[in-house]
Amino acid sequence: MEDIVLQVKDVTIGDKKSGYSIVDKVNIEVKKQQIVGIVGESGCGKSMTSLAIMQLMPVNIAIKEGQILFSGEELTALKEKELRKVRGKDISMIFQEPVRALHPLHKVGKQIEESLKIHTNLSKEDRKKQTISLMKSVGIPDAEMRYDQYPHQLSGGLNQRIMIAMAIAADPSLIIADEPTTALDVTIQAQILQLLRSLRERRGVSIILISHDLAVICENCDYVYVMYCGQIVEEADVRTFFQSPKHPYTQALIQASPDPEKKIDQLMAIKGTVPSIENIPEGCRFAERCPHKTERCTKVEPKLYEQNDGTKVKCFLFEEGR
Repeated sequence: MEDIVLQVKDVTIGDKKSGYSIVDKVNIEVKKQQIVGIVGESGCGKSMTSLAIMQLMPVNIAIKEGQILFSGEELTALKEKELRKVRGKDISMIFQEPVRALHPLHKVGKQIEESLKIHTNLSKEDRKKQTISLMKSVGIPDAEMRYDQYPHQLSGGLNQRIMIAMAIAADPSLIIADEPTTALDVTIQAQILQLLRSLRERRGVSIILISHDLAVICENCDYVYVMYCGQIVEEADVRTFFQSPKHPYTQALIQASPDPEKKIDQLMAIKGTVPSIENIPEGCRFAERCPHKTERCTKVEPKLYEQNDGTKVKCFLFEEGR
């Protein structure tokens, strides 16, 4: 238990007004210096789970049940004043689309410096020195000059590096990276992901990497959770996950992903659509899209069944364990 940084335990997140659940009984565990991937289609609940960990959910959304434990402390029990001491200092987040996350009217250096102002006792002069040092550490060239620039004056890749500098400013033990390479070209994507991996080595941080891209997950993560329609449907260490994918949804995701080593004329698409939260089916949520569907699948919800290789899979095909 000592090496566990974060535990999300049976967390259900829902709309306060309608009562519909967006995330359902999710369990996630992150260990020290581990990179954990959460993968799934858009709208599956990945980002909402990350916002719940940060306690930054929209006002109409709430945690209906479950616990979120950070280093053994229950985050959902903390008041906003106490949460502000945790956010940025102990847990930080790199958001999608940095241009939207950064304030357009504030210089980027000052935005990084704000975290140091809140969480450290450094003088104004030392904060600036530390900010420039942080900018250099994340690969921003001409950091002294960039310090006084605004987000619109920087490229998407540089703005993402600014976001990463902000995230590591107060030396957190957990970083949540929500689609950190969205809208960046392939070369810059690789550089940003390499930077995140190096943070694990240099600073000893744990990282939750959220993505819809299986290649990103494969190349960067130690452990993987697959989300579908608000639920975890499979979890495994990354090697086992790609060598022996088990859940029909996981298999379909992999088949629908491009493989540069294979020449194919057309990618396979996953048939059907994800159920809406207003119309969640009674049994397995993937049943109507699944080639292995039985009558039982449409009436009874499967549990997460643990397999001999350590994988957990939410499918009756693996009820007896393999």
